[in-house]
Amino acid sequence: MGGVSAKRETDGIAEKTVEPLYSLAVATEMIPMPSITALRMFLFNHKEQFPGRYRRTRWYEQRFLALSEIKKIREMTFHGLGESRFASLAGRSGRRPSGMRNGEVKNGFFARIAAEANAK
Repeated sequence: MGGVSAKRETDGIAEKTVEPLYSLAVATEMIPMPSITALRMFLFNHKEQFPGRYRRTRWYEQRFLALSEIKKIREMTFHGLGESRFASLAGRSGRRPSGMRNGEVKNGFFARIAAEANAK
């Protein structure tokens, strides 16, 4: 199995190291991802961060990921129990109706009821 060479400095001496490469089938198990297709879609959506490395055999090309890339993908896809990726996208925790934040009602049926209650 091939590898990616990188320079590493220890005690002021530059060493040349070889980072192991893993096929997408193995990387799918290490990350973990639901399927190889899910990993390919993730890599397609983040192609700037994860450039392709391929090994060509006679009939097809096989893509490989370096160990550092696998670790980075794990960090990007895993989150703790208290951190919901959906709540962070919405900017709020929990699920509430969109028109009724903090007791405020914007429009529709409930807005009319609230307006009538405030008018009385």
